[in-house]
Parts: sequence; C-alpha cells; structure tokens
Amino acid sequence: MKKLYVFSITIMLSVALISVEVMATGVSLTGIGSRATVFGGAFRGIANDWSAGYWNPAGLVQIQKMQIGGSFEFIAPTANYNPSLLHGQPYGTLLPGAKNGEDQTFFVPSGGFVYNMGDLAVGFSVFAPFGLGTKWNLFNTTSYNASYPKTEFNNNLKIMDFHPTIAYKVSDKLSVGAGLSIIYADIRIQQPNLTQIPYLSNPLLAGLSRMVLANGGSFNATNSYIMTDVNLKGTGWGFGGNIGLMYKATENLQLGISARYYLDTELSGSFMGTTYFANDPVNNAVNQAVITQAVQGGLLDQGTALQLGALFSGASAKTIDDNSAKATLPLPMNIGFGLSYTGVENLLLSMDIDFTQWSAWDAIKIDLSDGTKNELVENWNNVIRVAFGLEYTMDKLQLRGGFYTENPAAVKGTFSPTIPDVGHRNVIIAGLGYNMGNIHLHLSGEYFFIGDREVRGWSQNNSGGWENYAGKYQADTFTLMTGFEYNF
Repeated sequence: MKKLYVFSITIMLSVALISVEVMATGVSLTGIGSRATVFGGAFRGIANDWSAGYWNPAGLVQIQKMQIGGSFEFIAPTANYNPSLLHGQPYGTLLPGAKNGEDQTFFVPSGGFVYNMGDLAVGFSVFAPFGLGTKWNLFNTTSYNASYPKTEFNNNLKIMDFHPTIAYKVSDKLSVGAGLSIIYADIRIQQPNLTQIPYLSNPLLAGLSRMVLANGGSFNATNSYIMTDVNLKGTGWGFGGNIGLMYKATENLQLGISARYYLDTELSGSFMGTTYFANDPVNNAVNQAVITQAVQGGLLDQGTALQLGALFSGASAKTIDDNSAKATLPLPMNIGFGLSYTGVENLLLSMDIDFTQWSAWDAIKIDLSDGTKNELVENWNNVIRVAFGLEYTMDKLQLRGGFYTENPAAVKGTFSPTIPDVGHRNVIIAGLGYNMGNIHLHLSGEYFFIGDREVRGWSQNNSGGWENYAGKYQADTFTLMTGFEYNF
C-alpha cells in the first residue's frame, strides 16, 4: 500500500506544479510598468519608458539621458466553485454547494532604470512575469479526521526576472534591443490528494470488500477516499532572454515586434506527504474483525493486514519525506507585434497582438530522491491576446484607457479549484497620468470579465484518484496600480 501512496503523491506533485503555473497563466502579470498596463499591454509599438526592457527592449533608445521608474500593482482575485456529484454522490468529503476561495490581495512591485548614451542605451529592471496563489477550504475534514489541517489548499508562486538590457539605434527609423532574463522561482504548495481506499481501487481485494459490507460496514463519501496533505517547497534559478525591434514607418506610425524565451528552470526543495485516515469507529471495528478472519483463513498476509487495518482508524502517518525532490519548470515562449499612431492631435493610439506557447506544458517531469520518475500530460492550449490602448493629453494631464481579450490556456481534463484560468477574459483598464516636470505619476484600475466554465466529467488517474475537479467555476479580478518615472 505504501507504493500506492507514494505513486499517488508523486502524481499530486505533478498536479501541484501544474496548478501553480496555471495561476501564472490565469493572471499572466501584465502589471510591468504603469503606462504599459493601462494600455492593456499594447506597448510594443510605444516602449518609451523603463518597462521597455520587458515589452520591447529596442525602445530604450527613446529615453533621454537617464530614467528611473517603478510600478506597484495590487491584485484582488475572487473565485467560486460548485462541485459536481460523482456517480450521484459527493466526491470524497467535498462540501456540497458553491464555495468561494479565500479573499487575498497580492502586491506586485517592479522597477528599473535606463541610461542612454546617444545611439546606445543600457538598462536594468526587476519584475514578476508570473505569480499569485490561491487558498481554498473545500472539504469536510472535521467529519473525516479532525486532525487534518484546516486550510486544505494554500498555493503560492513567485517568479522574479532580473533583467539587464541593451538597445542600439541603427538609424533614425530603426532600433534593436536585447535583454537577459535571470529567473528566480519560489514555490510553496499545500493541497490535498484523495485516493480511493484499496477495497474500492484494488480488484484483488473485492472478496474482502464484500466481507466488510456483509458484516455491517459501508463505503460512503466520507470514508471511501484516503486524504493526504501534500506540501511542496522549491526554489530554483533559470535563464532566458528577449529581443525587440522598433521601426518608425512614418512620422506618426511606429511599429514594434518582440519575443521572449525562457529555458527550463530546475527546482530543488522538499516534498512531504502526511496521510490521514478516516475516523470511523463503526467501520474500524468491522474492518478489524474481517481482517482477523481473513488472516486466519490464509486470505491475507500480515503486512497487507497491517496496512488495511489503518483505513478507518483516525490515525495519521507520514507517507513520504523527501528533502531532495527536483522538478523541471518550463515557462512559455511569447512573441508579439504592436503599433502606435499619433496622427490625431493630442491623441495616442496603440494596438498589440501576441502569442504565448502554453502548449509547452505537454508534459512535466518530476524526480524524487529515491529514483521515482513521473511525467504528467496536460495538453494545454496556446493563448492569443489582442490589446488596444489610447491616451489623450491635456496639458500636464493624460487620460488613458485600454482593453484586451484572451482565451484561457487550461483544459477541462486537468482543471481544479487551484486554477484561476477559468474562462475567456475581456479586460478593461482606465487611468490617469500627470507630468510634474521631470516626474511622471500614474494611477489606473483594471477589471477582468472572466467567462464561467463548467467541467462536466471527472477524469480518473491510475492511482484511483482524479486528475480534475468537475463542477462550475466563476472568477473575476480587480487590480489597482500606481507608478512613477523620474528623468534626469
């Protein structure tokens, strides 16, 4: 049975890594640079402040002399999950009815500086291209085993990009740029793994299962699954880079193209699993009697008997304790094209379209210190984002707005409450800018209209658990951002 637990927990490690990264997809952090964000990310064809290091490094040569800047984003996501029944019954100890994820507000800062020497500009910025987390309490753990942790899902991902950049002005019309991504990833995950009890998942125990039922035992939603509290902590460093091109087609029309690419990030850390058994005195008594009878009749060996004897005991046991777990964390390639137009007096218009290769998440490789290897297939979808932005200048004040739309990457076969990438997103942004000589100030708000998603079928894995959580999902997100630039 221990091998069964280890295998199922290994699968859960895979799911855990997937879940956190989908959080990155679901809230792909466009909040890098206040002005870029209020344009909905339609900034590749503008890229004229410190955040160009992320959006289009070729734009750095547009900055006069030296600039420092920063942006500060506050993200408040909300989510709701209403689980579907499994074979007419609740899945495990899932609480019935719709439930909300725990309210959280995330603070995401970024900043950088640029130094322009004429035709050559250099810069350095720090930002978070992916991140966020979720907290959920979905299970009736009190009736199952009161010792189980009260918070079942507590996931958090932080990915920071330390980004030196260089740009060169080839001519009055053309500039090029490139940047190096030095990636630091920090993952903290706590979430449950539910595995069917061996009586239900192992055909070799069908005879004992019938004996339990015949002697007054029962298998119901509360005791038919084994709950394991899974904890993963991992950190790692990786590398990547971006390139960009800026071309001034006419006096009023500027075009930009850029691409980002990341090498796989290798994570090292600890992976722990503590299994809690159902606290069910009636079934425990029946189970012990049946096991004793089976051992005496030669139907069951002592080792298996000891393992089966814990099923309804209310006990807990550490089933995996690995301080040397490793995982490979891929990040998606992105490429996009944008333009800006200034042919209308006091008005700036921008448009951007980009492609993110989330299909790179076809398989995630997991290595445990005992040599156990696993691979989880996800088959995610690629994402296309289309964004529009505008800015109207009135003396020192700028009125700004933006809109973007993008499809979700996560697929129903592996969908769970830890994934805020619920449905198609339509996002509107409004904001202000104010110039105070060398200081530029920014303020904006962003609201995500996220389509609902219904996951109709439960997808079972080889360990008797489930790859997804079927049910209805709803989510929305609001962000508030401030920022500044100071030009020397």
